[in-house]
Amino acid sequence: MMTARTRYVSSAEAAAMLGVSVRRVRALAAGRRLPGARLVGRDWRIPVMDGGMIAVAPGTRGPRPAADPRPVGP
Repeated sequence: MMTARTRYVSSAEAAAMLGVSVRRVRALAAGRRLPGARLVGRDWRIPVMDGGMIAVAPGTRGPRPAADPRPVGP
């Protein structure tokens, strides 16, 4: 839950925190994979959770987790 006291960082700061490139952070934000990310002018502002972490939603591509009960194949 985002509150009025939510701390936001720039895409460059978020990239350093996540260990990825600034371009990747911008792509995650544009793809709505960073919940609460906001485009302010032409700069992305990324919310930081209480523990100093950035939430990243899982993608929809790639292999399914091993515990996925859905059948694979025909």
